[in-house]
Amino acid sequence: MKQQIISTNRQKGVATISYIMGLMALLVALLAPVFNGKSAVQLLADNIKRDYAGYEYAISGKGDVQKWINYLK
Repeated sequence: MKQQIISTNRQKGVATISYIMGLMALLVALLAPVFNGKSAVQLLADNIKRDYAGYEYAISGKGDVQKWINYLK
């Protein structure tokens, strides 16, 4: 009975290391430069900023909407 408890604890330790290695690989994939020296996180942040700027401009009611659409293309 005691031997079964010891092996279960060892398995939990190996699983923890596996999860940590997986998380590290995910972080490297998200933060590594991919396109033009920008990481996936930076690309996502830039797109969110651009989309919010378009939304902010649209609700302000200023200017020509077609001009803004051409700018975003």
